[in-house]
Amino acid sequence: MSINEDEGDVVEIINPSIANGTTTFETTSINKYLCCSLCNGYFRNPYTITECLHTFCKACLLKDFRRQGSGDKNCPKCQTQVQIQNETAMMADRSLQELITKIFPNIIREEEIEEAAFYEKRGIKRKPEYEIKEDSKGKGSEKKKGEKGEKKKTISNQEDELNFQLLPLPDAASDLTLPKLGKPYLRTSGRLKVLQIKKYLNKKIGEVVPNVDVQLFCQNTLLGNELSLTFLKKTRWRNNDTDLILHYRKSKAEEKEK
Repeated sequence: MSINEDEGDVVEIINPSIANGTTTFETTSINKYLCCSLCNGYFRNPYTITECLHTFCKACLLKDFRRQGSGDKNCPKCQTQVQIQNETAMMADRSLQELITKIFPNIIREEEIEEAAFYEKRGIKRKPEYEIKEDSKGKGSEKKKGEKGEKKKTISNQEDELNFQLLPLPDAASDLTLPKLGKPYLRTSGRLKVLQIKKYLNKKIGEVVPNVDVQLFCQNTLLGNELSLTFLKKTRWRNNDTDLILHYRKSKAEEKEK
């Protein structure tokens, strides 16, 4: 099992088959975690609203903001106000995009080709980094965005996985202390960011403490949303031989990240 990067829950892959360093599974068991609720297709360039931790395709989110007109913007899912003038109000979820690209490489390939054709038809020159390079494999035959068939996918196990613990901050004030998790030991990709771990905690602890806002610490230092587990392991935890330990507590109102 692993932390899901969209809903902050634990993803259970149904009937996985693991052999020779690869995992094969039915994509229908994880589709709901990989799809945008606005377009009902697989995430393309997913962005997360940091205030409520809901994720959408970047284009879908901006389109919805334009639909809302001038003035304040709200999350399309929960209507939480989004301070769009704050550069950290929305963050790209690159780990989620990499996961989708790895599971559905041909879908991404077909979308890139269609996008290139769109620009070419209108005579718009693209920047070199966005040009499509041909390969010997062709377009592929995967289903297009949003078509959620039961085709089995095989992906390589990642070598960057690491173990870590999530524990309550031991010296937190009583009004900021949060309960222990039933399963504090986790294993996931080192590329997972603090933002995604906070999603997981908000989901799990929210079952006991409603509307909780969590802060994460490593070595008693408050962590920013953009930091990855690998970065923390190599910096804040570099002198430790044990598994990485992260602590959490309820946020103080005056310390909430802007």
